[in-house]
Amino acid sequence: MSNGHSPKPETTLETALAWAQAWHLEEPASRRSLTASEVRDARVLFPIQVRIETWVERRILRVVPLASSTERTFEPEPERWSVDLPVPELSDHLVRTDALAERPRGCPACAKSGIRRCDLCDGDGRRGLDLCELCEGAGERRCEVCEGSGAVVARFDVERHFRRHVRLRVHEDEGHEVGPHALLYLVDHAAEGEVIHDQTAPRIERYVGKGAGGGYRDVPTRLAGSIDEWLGEPPEVPEEGRIVSQRLVLSRVPVYVLELGRGRSVQVYGSPPRLSPESALRPAWLAWLPGIVVAALLVLVAAGFYYLMTSGR
Repeated sequence: MSNGHSPKPETTLETALAWAQAWHLEEPASRRSLTASEVRDARVLFPIQVRIETWVERRILRVVPLASSTERTFEPEPERWSVDLPVPELSDHLVRTDALAERPRGCPACAKSGIRRCDLCDGDGRRGLDLCELCEGAGERRCEVCEGSGAVVARFDVERHFRRHVRLRVHEDEGHEVGPHALLYLVDHAAEGEVIHDQTAPRIERYVGKGAGGGYRDVPTRLAGSIDEWLGEPPEVPEEGRIVSQRLVLSRVPVYVLELGRGRSVQVYGSPPRLSPESALRPAWLAWLPGIVVAALLVLVAAGFYYLMTSGR
């Protein structure tokens, strides 16, 4: 990618043609190849793609009975956010489990009664004509989880779900002529480019106070102002989730502009390369196709009328 300086004209043309050729080869039947002789001028624009990654953690409390207990005084369950746990190395859709605490609690299997319905006879006390051999006709038996005490020592685990939310924005310098198709693409797709700023923090803070610097605020003022506005937009955080990390990446993404003459131009951008407008490099036979289809339909209709008229004679 670019080293921060505008590439030489011949390099710009060669790279743009190579990208256009890759686009052509994806669908060679419906996309015409572009040659250097058709290009009157080639230049490259560098809009800034702003990528804001927000990692959100969601917690689910799990209870794991460990052993029976004679304790009858139970502390309340721990709150799932009551412990500050270290943020692991993040990857998308990461799930991990951490232990919060161990404490006595009422047995969840028998609702603290120490007695459960017999599983063998479903609480009926009989199996066919005979008494149930497990509960001896009682229909219930001692809870095996708490051994009849009605209480257990339980471990409270927190199941932690991490998910990444990505927002993309595009910043153009004044005088740039990036077309609408390229802009829409760059808003929806992360593109390769020269990274000019990469910042990770528990939370990327907005600009505060006149003259405050550091972080993204050291980039050109107009760009920093746009980032301020975008950071002010609320991130997509699910209910009961919390932001644990954010990353801000600014990249100079190349958009090649090729002037083809007669007021026509195309732009090549993205990975894999996209070209717009596609109609500029549509094969000639595709332009004739609608007329051919209409003519064929007219011939078929005329043939049908002729057949109906002659068959009735």
